[in-house]
Amino acid sequence: MFFFPIFGYAEIHYRFKYFFSYLKTKEPEILADAPYRIEPNQKIPVLFLLKDSDSYPITLTKISVEITLGESKKVEVFYFNEKINSQFWWKVEDIEPLGIGKHFLNVTFHWENSQGKSQKATNDNYKGLSNSPLETFVAEENLPKFEDFYFGECHCHTNLTSDQVEYGAPIEASKLLSKPIGLDFYTTTDHSYDLDDKWENYLETSPTLEKWKFLQNEVTRLNSQNDNFVVVRGEEATCENSLGKNVHLLVYGNQKFFYGSGDSAEKWFQTDSENSISQILQNLESKSVAFAAHPGCEAPTLEKLLINRGEWNLDDFCTEGLNGVQILNGTLDHSFEVGKKRWIQSLLKGKKISIIAGNDAHGNFNRFRQVSFPFFKMTEHNEQIFGKVKTFLKIRDYFSEDSILEAFKLGKTGLSTGVIADFEFLTENGNFTFGDTTTETKGTISFTAKSSKEFGMITKITMLSGNYTTQDEHAIKEIAPNSYFFADRFDLDFQEDYIRFEGETESGSIFMLTPLYRENCETIDEEVDFEGFS
Repeated sequence: MFFFPIFGYAEIHYRFKYFFSYLKTKEPEILADAPYRIEPNQKIPVLFLLKDSDSYPITLTKISVEITLGESKKVEVFYFNEKINSQFWWKVEDIEPLGIGKHFLNVTFHWENSQGKSQKATNDNYKGLSNSPLETFVAEENLPKFEDFYFGECHCHTNLTSDQVEYGAPIEASKLLSKPIGLDFYTTTDHSYDLDDKWENYLETSPTLEKWKFLQNEVTRLNSQNDNFVVVRGEEATCENSLGKNVHLLVYGNQKFFYGSGDSAEKWFQTDSENSISQILQNLESKSVAFAAHPGCEAPTLEKLLINRGEWNLDDFCTEGLNGVQILNGTLDHSFEVGKKRWIQSLLKGKKISIIAGNDAHGNFNRFRQVSFPFFKMTEHNEQIFGKVKTFLKIRDYFSEDSILEAFKLGKTGLSTGVIADFEFLTENGNFTFGDTTTETKGTISFTAKSSKEFGMITKITMLSGNYTTQDEHAIKEIAPNSYFFADRFDLDFQEDYIRFEGETESGSIFMLTPLYRENCETIDEEVDFEGFS
């Protein structure tokens, strides 16, 4: 797996037999993490995490957290005197912030190794990294939100993704760090080729699917707490696209496991996946939904050659049963523009397909720490951060895992990096919103958008219309509010095939909404066979 892009907490103990590793140490991987932002009147949850203590047991004596805001500073100390000898050990402690603004946290672990030698590390014990403070912004205002709207992280990995190079945060720990960010839910989307592994050996397949069963039970347990936060069960399944290449599909809500090992590199030169896109979509359970994972990201050349990786194409987007596409993957980069372009092309082919955003975060609530050159070098940056780009859902029913899945299925989705928007098409025969289909042509658009000082004033709102016959999408209304809140009503003569809204703020925050579609009798492009893609 060493030619893969590595996204998670860095695994540094694995190496080839007889092969030197500069990164390997005779101590567990030790790191601290905390959300990149928290809502007002929330404490900062700090994650303490140790991995591979079963191979390198220690006695954890204490952990000190130094927190700084401007000239203010305080230190909190947590005493343990606990022998740690498990594969994963974690704990979350809540720290009272010092006020509004950016806080710097230095988390220092103190322990004794098996020989009784005292050691310490601040923020992590990875070689070659800065060990610089974690940074958490304490917001003055809550995330912009409307009633019946819910924010979530739709692509992340937990410690069920654990292999030669990376791992994520435990499911419950991820929940504890998600809530203060302002999120209402997150989806677990561990790799299919990790979910079928044995706990004790990621190179061996479990005949009983012990990790998958743990995931099902853990999500059910956490959701039974009824604390207004939902974890959605899922997987990131490897499957073959219409060209026979390996791509990733986000499957939410399914209790049956889909095998997908074509790009696992667990067995060299065995790159065939167990399922195609259409085979998975045809076998989804009734409540389940599926979204194309980061379809704008181009597979690196080595991955194309060695593990048969490919990209989502227009035919794949039009596969019957696909609910939507994750066009935003952590950053507003070239891959976002590519994914957005392919999404619009599929809309113009008559495909009703919704959009979501996710960060592909493996832990990484504050900082992205990764192996950049296997065995020798690590790097860190501030992209692919858990919860930084968000999906929002419009849910009028009781908030639950089932209602989230239903919102996905109905296309009540939008994506955001902070700012949020909503609209309704008000007609004599009923009101319609994004994700709906209507036969009405005459009515009034009621539109609302909201931002905050954290994300900047709304500077541009664009209403776009798509026409299947001319294969054209074009702007039909542009607004420059230059304000944090905007609401307006205007008449619409809905004669084309869909309308949608997108917008941005002065700081570059964006929103996009799934379209509202119009049912008509015109023939959609006859060259597209919606049943024929596999």
